[in-house]
Parts: sequence; C-alpha cells; structure tokens
Amino acid sequence: MRKSISKQIANQIVALRKERGWTQKDLARFTITKQQVISRIECGKEHITIKTLSRIATAFNKKLQIEFK
Repeated sequence: MRKSISKQIANQIVALRKERGWTQKDLARFTITKQQVISRIECGKEHITIKTLSRIATAFNKKLQIEFK
C-alpha cells in the first residue's frame, strides 16, 4: 500500500531537518511558524499549503517541485 502524499512529504521534511541537525523549533523559526505546526506536518496530520511548502523549501535551500505522474 502506498503512503499518503502527506506522509511522503513529512518523511522528506524530517530527513532534511535531521540532515541539518535542526530541531522542529529551528525549522519553525526559519519558516515563520510554530513548532506545533511543524510537528503536525511531520506526523502527516497537518493540511500543508503550497505557501508553507515553499517556505520549508526555502529554509532548506531546496527547489520545490510539484508534479502529476
């Protein structure tokens, strides 16, 4: 069974955050949000907007790419 899109995104965010040695609070500060929001995103429980994804990508110095397959 395929993971939900939210969970796939969450896994990528967690991996990038841990790669940098950041806490959820660090990522929240860089994305101008709250740690609780980052926690919900990482659990796949938060409906994440394109705007939020874009801020997260910017914080990680990554390009946001969304596509249909």
